[in-house]
Amino acid sequence: MNAKDNGYQMNNNITPSAMRTNIRYILLAMLLALVPTMLMAGREVNSAQMSGEICIDNVSTAKELHISYMYGEVELVFWNKNEIMLKYVETLKAPTKKHAEDALQRRNVVQRNTGEKYFLEIQKTSYGDRNLSYDSKWTIYVPVRQKSVSVWNEYGNVSVGTGYDKQIRINVKHGDVSVPKTKAMCMVIVDHGNFSMGNVEYLNLNTKYANGTIGFANVLNLSCDHAEAIMIDEVQDLNVNNSQHSKMRIGRLNNAKVSASYCEIFAIDVLGTALMKYVRYSGISMTNLRGRCDFSDIAYSKINVTVGKANREPRVLVPEARFSDVTVSIPKTLQVSCLLRNNYGKIEFDVPASVKQHVVENKKDYSQTTMHTLLNTTSFAPSSVIDIQNSNGNITIKGY
Repeated sequence: MNAKDNGYQMNNNITPSAMRTNIRYILLAMLLALVPTMLMAGREVNSAQMSGEICIDNVSTAKELHISYMYGEVELVFWNKNEIMLKYVETLKAPTKKHAEDALQRRNVVQRNTGEKYFLEIQKTSYGDRNLSYDSKWTIYVPVRQKSVSVWNEYGNVSVGTGYDKQIRINVKHGDVSVPKTKAMCMVIVDHGNFSMGNVEYLNLNTKYANGTIGFANVLNLSCDHAEAIMIDEVQDLNVNNSQHSKMRIGRLNNAKVSASYCEIFAIDVLGTALMKYVRYSGISMTNLRGRCDFSDIAYSKINVTVGKANREPRVLVPEARFSDVTVSIPKTLQVSCLLRNNYGKIEFDVPASVKQHVVENKKDYSQTTMHTLLNTTSFAPSSVIDIQNSNGNITIKGY
């Protein structure tokens, strides 16, 4: 079968004019392919590095120090001198080495003293749109007597040294924050980054799309949005405000007030009082309750509380829950009073014989009640009580 029989028409007669046209197209395509290489040859990347230090000694009257930066890493070091020292290392890549060196020479630090406040603005150096890469680190030595220090950084990390016990404010938009140990009052905002906090006395932490760890906090005010993992070893007083779409794991917790939605909060050891003020679409777990917990406004959530064996007078109060599942586990050796009320839900009451008094109410036909091993006497500790009122959800009381 020839090409014509197969449905194709072959033309073996190519004219010289058509041949020249094809050659011109081929040469034009080759030239266009070489253009990017020719352009890059004229834009050879070169780098320059500059380091130095700036001393500022006229801040003795200012109570507040405000530092702002756009791109780079900032490290705060506190010392006993009465002056501020700025040490920097900057690296810039540009089309030529001279361009890079000229751009670094134009780096500027703007200072402004209002008497009460001293402002330092570190301005980013650039060379137009030919500034291909810029990297810098600034180490700022601050007098330890300074009453307040604030750092704002747009793109870059901020780390804080030890030995300062007054007030620190940090705002980082795209970067990490590190505070190893301090007795200062810390107010930290982290947006799209990570944080690492050691032992802090007072921490006001506001995060968005940020994860991190906290070693110990005496007082922690936390507001988080879309945090995949917040790990807290120990906190004395925790206040969670308007947090959403976040996951927290707490090792030891004394007292807490929580307002959250779409969150998962897991507390291993609860010593004092946990007050859940407002919880929506969340999961709350406490594995060793040695104090008491009070859930005041719960909806569309799962609550799981395990009363610790050392807790002689536990109180688990859920006065108002809707569309939620509540599970409470109590040790077999504990005497406790249970008052359970449920509408349009299921009550599973599987408890040891040491439960001395119970009141179970299912008010609607849709409710189901399962009870095992119940005693109805009055010899119970009146301060030990599990009081739950739910609607359109389930209540489970079980022993271990």
